[in-house]
Amino acid sequence: MGARAYAAGQYGDAIQAFQRAYQLTPREGLLFSLAQAHRKQYHAAKQPEDLRAAVKLYREYLDRVKQGARRADAMDALVELEPRAAALEPAGPTPAPTVETKPTTQIMVSSAAAGVRIEIDGRAVGLLPYVGAVEPGKHRIRLSAPGYEDYSRDISLLAGSVVPLDIPMVDKPARLLLRAPAGARVTIDGREVGVAPLAPLRLSHGRHFVSVSKNGREPFAQDVELERGRSRELDARLPATSQRTAAWVVLGTAGTACVTSGLLALVAARKESDAEAILARSERRNISSSELDSYLSLRDERDDYRTASLVAAATGGGLAALGTLLFVFDEARAEQPKGPELRPGSPHKPAPGADLSAAVTWTPMLAGATLTGRF
Repeated sequence: MGARAYAAGQYGDAIQAFQRAYQLTPREGLLFSLAQAHRKQYHAAKQPEDLRAAVKLYREYLDRVKQGARRADAMDALVELEPRAAALEPAGPTPAPTVETKPTTQIMVSSAAAGVRIEIDGRAVGLLPYVGAVEPGKHRIRLSAPGYEDYSRDISLLAGSVVPLDIPMVDKPARLLLRAPAGARVTIDGREVGVAPLAPLRLSHGRHFVSVSKNGREPFAQDVELERGRSRELDARLPATSQRTAAWVVLGTAGTACVTSGLLALVAARKESDAEAILARSERRNISSSELDSYLSLRDERDDYRTASLVAAATGGGLAALGTLLFVFDEARAEQPKGPELRPGSPHKPAPGADLSAAVTWTPMLAGATLTGRF
C-alpha cells in the first residue's frame, strides 16, 4: 500500500501506510521507506515536521543497520537534510512518527490496475491508492476504471481499526468481429474456436494470433492487438489457391473432353446410319461405283470418329481423375503462432503426421500431375 502510494506521488498516504506496516512488523527497511516518504513530503509541502522526521528516521536506520543495505543512500540524504534541519528554530523533541497519539479508523485501498477511481458511500474521494479516515461502522466502497468491470463491496470497521484492501480489478473482455468465408475454420492463439460465420468473439485484452483456413483457399494469419472493453473488426480474405484453380481448370477441360466425346460418338453414329442405308439399297438392287465409294468412305469416317470419341472419353476420364485428386488434396492449412526460438543445441522433433500435395503439369502435348507426400 505504501509502495503504491509512494510511486503515485501520494507521500502523505505512503507515510500512513508505512507507519501502520511498521507497527505490525518493525523492520529496518520500513524505517528507510518512512524516511524517504517524509523527505519527499518535505520537498513537496515544505513542512518542518517532515524534515525533522526524515532526519530522525534516517539516523535510526543507520543505528540499526551497521553495513550494506541502503546505508549509503541514508547518509547521502542526511548530508542534504541535516543542514536544513539545523537552520530551523529549535523545537521540542520530535515525537516518534510511528506512534499514533489518537487512534483513528482508517481504510486503505489499492489495486494493481491504473486509474482506478474510488467512491465511499456514494461520494467520490479520488484515485487509488487511497488512504483515509472514516467513521466506524458499515461503509460501501465502489471502484471503477476504464477497461475494467466495476467493483462494489460493503465493509464494516471497528473504532480505531485500519483496514487495508488490495482489490484485483477484473478486465472487461475485448470483442473481435471476424468476417470470413462461410465454412472457414477459425483458430485463436492456436486453439480452434469455431467455423465462420461466428458471433463476436469475447477475448482477453492484449495480442492474439488469429488464423483462418478453408479447403482450396490460401490461409489467413494476423497478430491482432485488442484493448480492454473495446471492439475490433477484422476481414479475413482467403483467395483461392493455385492448386484449387488448377483443379477447376482440369475438371473443366475434362468436362469439355467428355462433351466432345459424346459429339464425336453422335457423328460416328450418323456415319454408321448413312453407311447402313447404302448397304440396304445394295441388297435390293445393284449400286453404282460412286455409291460403293461413299459406303466405304462412310465406314472409314465412322471408325475415325469412334476412335476420336474413345480417345476424348479416355482423356476426359483421366483429366477428371486428376482434377478430383487436385481438388481433394487441396486441404486447409491453418497457420500456427510462432513459438520462441530454439536454443542452440536443443533437440527438436517435428510433430508426427503426414503432408500430401499435388501439382498439375500442362503443355500443348502433355497433361499430367505430380503427387508429393511427406510422412
